[in-house]
Amino acid sequence: MSDIVICIAPSAEAPGWARALMSAIGPVDLAGRVLVTESLSEAYESDAATRVLVMSSPAALATRSSQFPPGGLHWLVQASKSLAMTAEMINSGAVVLDAAAAKLDFPGLGEVVRSDLELDIQVDHHAASLGLYEGLPNSARFGVNWSQDVFSYLLGERLTGGSPEVDITGRARMLLHGPYIHLFNGQWRVKLKFEVNTEGLAIPLVVEWGHGGEFALQEVTISRSGVYELEMTQGWRNVAPAQVRIQVIRPSFGGRLRVLDCRVDRLPDADLDSGEKRG
Repeated sequence: MSDIVICIAPSAEAPGWARALMSAIGPVDLAGRVLVTESLSEAYESDAATRVLVMSSPAALATRSSQFPPGGLHWLVQASKSLAMTAEMINSGAVVLDAAAAKLDFPGLGEVVRSDLELDIQVDHHAASLGLYEGLPNSARFGVNWSQDVFSYLLGERLTGGSPEVDITGRARMLLHGPYIHLFNGQWRVKLKFEVNTEGLAIPLVVEWGHGGEFALQEVTISRSGVYELEMTQGWRNVAPAQVRIQVIRPSFGGRLRVLDCRVDRLPDADLDSGEKRG
């Protein structure tokens, strides 16, 4: 096992740092004390005593960390995982160095000069839904609003392809799920605002918030048309994709539902054992 892991996060400067660090390690790291990697997963899973992150902006990391075109749902899932692993490593004490610098002082290696001085490419932050990571590397608190278009809506027997204007008519079933954006360890609160047209019916819903097999849930029966808000909190112990799920739990002869807003915040001093769970 290496004593020091240096992770070069995706950025315009990453190739220059990779070349410079490999040259610097050659004569120094005779005992394998320092590992240089461009894999965030490898650094995240490492047991090294010291982890170093060489990164530029969260937007650059997000844009360059997925093989999918920026802005789509598949890209959101992969980019959010990279950002969540980065945030968790920073919260665990990783040393963060600015990739845009011409030279940096690395633990175990000393001063290293980047092998090229190419300027960072300015990239757009294509998805506001990843805005909770804009504060990196300062990650004491995060919050973001997720719009209705990041969720997946059922269409017949398919789990995707439906409209955000959800027709509740039919059998008991899942109405919407997602967005599978990755969050990191901590206590995360969701505030969900949605509109229901009951069409004169009493509509029983289960709303869930969590990941994997751990969900906070609320059961509500909507008997009047209007706008409703609810709040739930759930703990994350590791990086994992987040889900909001809304189900109608009995057959319904009518009704419509639409998500208006979804606010997600990481709470300070998280108590990972609080929150109702269902496995």
